Formats: sequence, structure tokens, C-alpha cells
Amino acid sequence: MTITESKLSLDPDGDDFILSRKAEDGKITKIKLSETDILTLAQSVPALQQQVLSRHMPSAGTHSAVAVTEVVQVALNDEGLGEKILLTMIAPGGSRAIFAIPPLIAELLVQRLPVFLARMAAAKSRKQ
Repeated sequence: MTITESKLSLDPDGDDFILSRKAEDGKITKIKLSETDILTLAQSVPALQQQVLSRHMPSAGTHSAVAVTEVVQVALNDEGLGEKILLTMIAPGGSRAIFAIPPLIAELLVQRLPVFLARMAAAKSRKQ
């Protein structure tokens, strides 16, 4: 898969947004999107990323292509009902993804993170 510069732009237009795409011949196609359209599109992106990446996965082996976003900062909050932990992950450019984590999943993270950190430390010491 070759990564090329995107020919897409998404710009505010009053309460709406304009999605523009510049073709190779220079022609620009525009579509007006509502706030609801943007939210629907945003919810669809993870599944669409995996669909595109699956086209480029090796036919054999233990590795597969995945889309990742580096996290440089996190924030924890509780949601209003006190039933879930809100985990905000912040990327280098400042974009944020917020996840509502139930207590059982939080407990699993607490248990598993030290195991993964220990594995990473062991692998790093073997490389030195």
C-alpha cells in the first residue's frame, strides 16, 4: 500500500461542513455534510480503516496490518452516573478519543498492563 498525500479537505460552512476532493485532472468535487453526517462518518471510520487495511494483509504469517494512533497523553474522569470511567486518549496533534470503560474492563486493564510492561522491559533488556 502506497501512502500518498490526501486530496480531501473538510471545512466548516456555517453549521455544516464541506467535504472536497481534488481529482488528478484538477477538478474539485464538493459535498455538503450536516453535523449528523459528520458524526455518522466518524463512527464509521474505524471499520473502514480495517476494511482498507485488510486488503493489504499478507496471506500467511502472524502479523496483520492495523491502523494505530500514538497516544502522548491520557486523562481519566468519571461519567455523570458514576458507572463508567471516561478514558481520554490524546494524540500528538491534539485529537482526542474518549472511551467509556465499565469497572470490569478497568480491572482487566489493571491486571494486564503490568504483564505487558514487564514483557516490554524484558525484550528491551535482551536487545541491549
